[in-house]
Amino acid sequence: MTTQPRPFVKRRQRLIKTRFQLRLIAIFAGIALLAQLFQTLLMGSYLAQLAARMPAGGPVLAEETPGVLVQTLAASSLLLLPLILLVGISATFRIAGPLYRFDQYLKGLKNGSEVELCRLRRGDQLQDLCQVINEATEPLRARNAARLAAESSEREAA
Repeated sequence: MTTQPRPFVKRRQRLIKTRFQLRLIAIFAGIALLAQLFQTLLMGSYLAQLAARMPAGGPVLAEETPGVLVQTLAASSLLLLPLILLVGISATFRIAGPLYRFDQYLKGLKNGSEVELCRLRRGDQLQDLCQVINEATEPLRARNAARLAAESSEREAA
């Protein structure tokens, strides 16, 4: 006797493992901001070299460069951070969801609830880990099915 898989319901909550997801998003944002800062420093260096070589207008360019770079860094950060937040939530959703599912599945096993196949939504990451969990719990499912079959035949015999 095989158990029917649970119907999949679309996740409504995007931050499933909030702390984990926010930590990953903060790492993404930190790396992006460091890259922006590095790019701004390189641009400033190149503009300073250009200003020094210019026959005319070099001092004006050198004087205006820091302000322009700060404005550019601020504007691009204001545009980039919300984008990183949205993309980060979307990207971590495909990892945090399966982690939450594994957590619930393993707690169910620990509590002795019926053993069913571990299933993830299409597009989720960690599908291979789900398959390993299914392989590891196959003996439990076989024992459970045999027990249910024996109980069913005992009821029919009575």
